Amino acid sequence: METGVVGALSAMLVAGGALAQPMDIIASQLPTPGVASETSQRATGGQTIEPARELIEDFVAISSGTLRAVRLYAEPTSNVYAIRLRVLELDASDAIADEIALAIAGISRLQSDTAPGGDGLVAYDVSLDGGVSIEQGERYGIEAVGLLTSPTMGDVTRAWRWAGAEGNGDVLVHAGDGLESLDLPGLAFEALGDVDAPDCLADVNDDGRLTPNDFNAWVLAFNAQDPRADQNGDGQIAPNDLNAWLLNYNAGC
Repeated sequence: METGVVGALSAMLVAGGALAQPMDIIASQLPTPGVASETSQRATGGQTIEPARELIEDFVAISSGTLRAVRLYAEPTSNVYAIRLRVLELDASDAIADEIALAIAGISRLQSDTAPGGDGLVAYDVSLDGGVSIEQGERYGIEAVGLLTSPTMGDVTRAWRWAGAEGNGDVLVHAGDGLESLDLPGLAFEALGDVDAPDCLADVNDDGRLTPNDFNAWVLAFNAQDPRADQNGDGQIAPNDLNAWLLNYNAGC
């Protein structure tokens, strides 16, 4: 695991789906119709519209690899001049163990494409120069906030609003010197990069052999939402991973 801040990483914001090269999915929660967006912003001086509310979506890395970009799904915005993105290493007590990446990019440089989920959402890609190492099974947090200094537009505010998603993780918010969990379904993002190829996906119990015991191990991993249950590499643990496990098992290692 890399430790310490990986510089003030320069960021490049590009249109959703227009990254310079195809990337693997390290973790994913796509927008869910009917799940409300949430304001996530940081007041930085001037006339602020609303109090600071810095939200963090946590995830457990399905695979080890290098995180190179984060795709954020949100409502179109104005009155926000930049997005501040941090990638955090979290411990079991919902505390920040380390900050492993930091990027700040002007929203004026942002381009956007229509995002899945409809309702006028857009996808914003934040690329991290050089990338950061991610370890399978470790817990991380994506903190994304709009930096806000603009005045109100009459009675209307235009804060940065992170699209909602049905997810397996927790939504955290800064509270005093720590973090607290919010009763929210989840926030939409994709962690993208290069995934390290496993030695043998179907060998779920990691005993070096493919046997029927690996099916039992897969069921236990699925019920526990263990990253080893993700057999198709889409960053999610779902019933179609059983079909993927069968294919991987029959293909051998």
